[in-house]
Amino acid sequence: MKAWLRRRIEKHHTVTLDGSYGLPEGMFEGKVAVITGGTGEIGTAISERIIAGGGRCVCIGRTIPAQSRGGIQYIYWDLADLSDMEKKFEECLACFGRIDIWINNAGYISQNDLHGSFFEASFQDWEEQMQVNCKALFFLSQMAVRYFLKNKISGRIVQVLSIGGIINTWQPYGISKRAAMIFTNGLSNLLSDSNIRVFGVAPGHVYTKMICDMTAEENLSWRSSPNGRMATREEIANIVCYLAGGKMDGLCGLVVCDGGSSLL
Repeated sequence: MKAWLRRRIEKHHTVTLDGSYGLPEGMFEGKVAVITGGTGEIGTAISERIIAGGGRCVCIGRTIPAQSRGGIQYIYWDLADLSDMEKKFEECLACFGRIDIWINNAGYISQNDLHGSFFEASFQDWEEQMQVNCKALFFLSQMAVRYFLKNKISGRIVQVLSIGGIINTWQPYGISKRAAMIFTNGLSNLLSDSNIRVFGVAPGHVYTKMICDMTAEENLSWRSSPNGRMATREEIANIVCYLAGGKMDGLCGLVVCDGGSSLL
C-alpha cells in the first residue's frame, strides 16, 4: 500500500455532531415528505433537515417516539406486511393533505448477513430482506408515482440504498440492494420526460448504532474505505435532502457516497 494512503487510513478521524445543516433556507417550504424508516437514525436526520427547511414530514416506522416534534406525524407500519398498503398510503396522505416527496429509507439486514456465512443463510433471511429492501420499495414507489401523475405534482422519490448492492456478494442483503438499484435507475429512466425525479443514494458504512455506540464526538476511522472514515448519518441526510429538495435535478438515478470503497 502506498505510504500516503496508509497515512490517510490510519489518521484519527473525528466529527462533532453539532446539528448544523448547511442547507438553503426555505428549501422545503410548503412541501410534505413521507419517510419510511423515518424513526431510525438516518430517517430522523432527514426529517430534521426537512422541518428546518420549512417542510413537514410523515415518518413511517416500527417504533413511534413518545414525544412528537412539530411538523411531523408518525405512522406505525411494519413493511414486512404490505396487505393494507393502499390504506396506509391514504393515512399518510391524510396527515397533511398532500405528498411532494417520497423517501424509501427503510432497510433490513439479517444477523446472518452481518455475522454468519453463506451456508447458514435461511429462507427467512432471504424473504425478510427481499420484502423490505426490494418488494416494499418497488410497490411504495409505484403508489407514489401514481399519486404524483394523477395530481400533476412534480414529485421527488429518493431511495436510500447501499454500497452492498454494488460490490459482488453472496449476501441476500446485497442481492436485494442490487435489485433495488436496477429498479431505481430503470424508474428514473422511465420518468425522465416527466416532472418526477427518481434518485438512489448508495452509502458505504455509516456511523450508526448498528455499527458503534454513539456519543457527541466519535472516532470515524474505517480502514476498508479509501478516505479512511465512515460517513455520518448527517452527511447522508444532507445528500438525500439536496436531491429531494429539487437542488440537484440535473442528476437522476444512482448517487454513490461510499468514501471510494466501490472504486477498489
